[in-house]
Amino acid sequence: MAGAVLSVLLHLTVRDAVWPLSAAFYGLPCWVAFAGAAFGALLLRRSRRRKAAAAFAAALLVWCLLKDVRPFTSPPEPDADADRFTLMMWNPFFGRMGWDRVAETIEAADADVVCMVEGGPRKPKAMDRWRRDLPMYTPTHCGYAFCILSKHPVRVLSDTAVRPPDDRVEAEVLLRGRWVRLVLFHPKSSPLYDRSRVAASL
Repeated sequence: MAGAVLSVLLHLTVRDAVWPLSAAFYGLPCWVAFAGAAFGALLLRRSRRRKAAAAFAAALLVWCLLKDVRPFTSPPEPDADADRFTLMMWNPFFGRMGWDRVAETIEAADADVVCMVEGGPRKPKAMDRWRRDLPMYTPTHCGYAFCILSKHPVRVLSDTAVRPPDDRVEAEVLLRGRWVRLVLFHPKSSPLYDRSRVAASL
């Protein structure tokens, strides 16, 4: 019960820079807190505190649903005559779903520029795969596992030979005669890592 209350307080503050509070923040998501509260209510079957524990568990359930369950909505159809540019940001998780499905998803999105983190290693075979499966795009590897697929000219501003220390790379894409800056951002996720430092860097 105490752990569930602590979890709620931590999630409401969204402060994860201090150990061991950061471990509790990452290790006790709201669904774990709800399960703990519900189990606590069962254990307090014959206690006067059971109603309070059950009410707390019910409140947590409602909060979890409102926080984590959102309806999927379709974007509005763009005006056919509008001058538009589409950008797709994605983490395909090193092709865990299969590179063929990754390519199919990108092709269906038909964005002007696709920015990927964990988009695969910098190898000639990987670049050849993008050129073969998505010939409408020119692939550009930005170092580590950052990759850009673009229908427009791209120039990389970061060092592509090493993994960036703060997990971000920068590039520019030429859109209608002007260079637009892109920042690909892939922050670390760990109970021992202060995300505020990455956010400040960005």
